[in-house]
Amino acid sequence: MKRSTLILALIILVAGLAALGFGAAHRQHGARGHHAFGQHQGPGGPGGPRGGDHRFRELNLTDAQKAQVKAIHEKQREEAEALHEQMRGIHEQMRPLVEAAAFDEAAVRALLAKEAAIATELKLIEARGQNAVFNVLTAEQKATLAERRPRHEGRR
Repeated sequence: MKRSTLILALIILVAGLAALGFGAAHRQHGARGHHAFGQHQGPGGPGGPRGGDHRFRELNLTDAQKAQVKAIHEKQREEAEALHEQMRGIHEQMRPLVEAAAFDEAAVRALLAKEAAIATELKLIEARGQNAVFNVLTAEQKATLAERRPRHEGRR
């Protein structure tokens, strides 16, 4: 039972961090002037009263663990940067195809295939990072995370 609970918690952690990380990485490179990967902006800027990384607050990470998590997020951001540039290029190429008088399905399919491959690579970067973050946690912190996970699932 404990092993299945831990596996479930890991799956949920990976999925949650993927969704959160992908959205943050996407905003990082958007035209809206958002902030760095893995950071949330609250009043007063990143890390403000409602900012910071709330995912692990209940786990009481040590300063060393916080530094490791920050380094992991920075590495993810750096790895994803070129892929986000490629994704923007695909979106720019797609616009005239969608707005054309005649629809070129072959060209659109080719761009969509490239976009899917890049999205896969981005998800892999996120999954590797999430795994690295999970492995920063102590056994006690992992158990705490597993215990708290059902409470957080009910909010969806």
